[in-house]
Amino acid sequence: MVSNGSTLNVQGTRSSSISVQSGGVENVSSGGWITGQLDTGTFVAAGGTLSVVAGGSAGLINVSGGLNVAGTITANVRVQSGAASNISSGGLTSGTSGGGTGISGGNVNLPAGASAVLVGVSNGGTFNVAGKVLSNGTVISGGIENVLSGGHISSAVNSGAGVNAGGTFKTES
Repeated sequence: MVSNGSTLNVQGTRSSSISVQSGGVENVSSGGWITGQLDTGTFVAAGGTLSVVAGGSAGLINVSGGLNVAGTITANVRVQSGAASNISSGGLTSGTSGGGTGISGGNVNLPAGASAVLVGVSNGGTFNVAGKVLSNGTVISGGIENVLSGGHISSAVNSGAGVNAGGTFKTES
C-alpha cells in the first residue's frame, strides 16, 4: 500500500496488487511496467495518483483518483466516478477486445498528440478527445464523448465510434 505522503517508484516489473491511497503517489519510470490479475492490479483511491512516464507501461488499473499517462496503458483500465485521467501528448491507452479503457463516472482527457484504442464511455463518464481515437470507441447509455478542435476519430470498417441508446457524441464546431 502506498499511503498518504508516500511515493512508490517502479523501474522494473511489478505484477502484484498495489493500493495507492489518498495522498500517495506511484510513478512508473521509463522501462517500468506494472500489471496484475484482473480485478487485483493497481487500485488508485480518490486523492491518490498514478503517473506513467514516457517509456513506462501499465495495465489492470482501477482509478478513482488521478491517472497521468505519458507512456502506454496496455489493457484493462477502469476510470471510475470522481477520477481524472490525463493522457499526455505521445501517450497511448490501448488494450484488447473486452479489455480496453472503461470510463464510468470519471473524466479522461486525450490531448493533441495522444492516441487511444478500445475506449468505452458510460454512466456519467466523459471522454474529451483532441488527439486521435484509432479504433473502437463506444459511447454507452449515460456516457459523453466530446470531439474537440483537432480531435480525430478513425478506424477500420466496423471498428469505429459507436453510440448506443442513451449515449452522447458531440463534435466542436
